[in-house]
Amino acid sequence: MIEVQNVSFAYTGQRSVITDCNFAVPRRSSWAVIGPSGCGKTTLLYLLAGLLRPDAGKILIDGKTITRPRPRTGLVLQDHGLLPWATLEENVRLGWRIRRFYGPDGVHSPSGRSAKEEDIKERAIYWLKRMEIYHVRHSYPSQLSRGQRQRGALARTLLLEPDVLLLDEPFAALDPMMKEELIGALRDIHAEMMTTDIIVTHDMNEAVRLGRMILIMKTAGKGPPAVVENPYYEKGGNEEGVDILVEQLRARMGDR
Repeated sequence: MIEVQNVSFAYTGQRSVITDCNFAVPRRSSWAVIGPSGCGKTTLLYLLAGLLRPDAGKILIDGKTITRPRPRTGLVLQDHGLLPWATLEENVRLGWRIRRFYGPDGVHSPSGRSAKEEDIKERAIYWLKRMEIYHVRHSYPSQLSRGQRQRGALARTLLLEPDVLLLDEPFAALDPMMKEELIGALRDIHAEMMTTDIIVTHDMNEAVRLGRMILIMKTAGKGPPAVVENPYYEKGGNEEGVDILVEQLRARMGDR
């Protein structure tokens, strides 16, 4: 479970971005986070990932307070974060190399033993194929489409077998077909790996497709976040009535 308890945060010399934020995400659930620009959605992900520390309050994952990055929390950034001088396959394996450097036991593996180079290569190939980017594995990021780069960033994170997956605007600037394919892939991965997912998006329809619960953030000083249950999640957010929920979300966020 992820617990956010009375969390506030401000960047140095600036007003608060997040004020007195409280919510709890059950294990293995999928939440979407929406809100106006500047309300702290990305900052919240950085706090959950342990890249930032709250000025007040605390964040717990499975009962442990988060004070630094946690090995089994995966973060996929909006700009993909692939190294331009490395091939796609090298980028996908990079997370494991960093983990191996900082942790002498290597990455977590289901068998309880350290992951070896051949295991990681096999796992990297699996995720490259699963993300449908194996055929471009020797290409550099500049040679890839935006959708391929985003799939590569996701494959790099999934290779580490996270139990918490944080995604920041994963569909930004993707064309409708790529977006639809990636939404389907994320839903399948969540069902298979049973990760706890928190997905930041500015698109209400994406939120309805991906969030069993939807967290509505507001600009600091305009009230605490609200949590809305999504009755359309199980069927992919496609059935009749979704438009009404989307309008309700817009109204609660202050767009209307």
